[in-house]
Amino acid sequence: MVRALVEDRFHVSARRENREQSIYELLVTQDGPKLKAAAAPGPPRLSNGRGRIGGRSIDTGILAKMLSGRLGRAVIDKTGVTGKFDIDLIWTPAPGERDDGEIAGSLANPDGPALFTVLQEQLGLHLQSGKGPVGTLVIEHAEKPGAN
Repeated sequence: MVRALVEDRFHVSARRENREQSIYELLVTQDGPKLKAAAAPGPPRLSNGRGRIGGRSIDTGILAKMLSGRLGRAVIDKTGVTGKFDIDLIWTPAPGERDDGEIAGSLANPDGPALFTVLQEQLGLHLQSGKGPVGTLVIEHAEKPGAN
């Protein structure tokens, strides 16, 4: 309904396409994953803030999406790891790092490790830079709305 309203009111025409862009691949380190199995079954629960990501009963796909928001680049889960996990990552945010979190303020240690280091040390995962297809919304046409 909202899509139809926007298309009608703003005369918007848009399409989705995949574009080759810079991405990160989420991979398992040589030492293997260090993920902790979820303590209790249930729906995923997420929490995050500046320099912090937490999750209960989440999979690596959800972690990749959370990292995408933080890093401003698509993160593709290529771990091959299945299951639900509990995670608590705390790192020192880089200058200008995005804060898409729900928690105000920073819980991070200003002298602590960077996100890339924490991923390797605590979860046995790492991010590798690359190129890949990323779903993109292309707006082909839009107009100012007329008077009501």
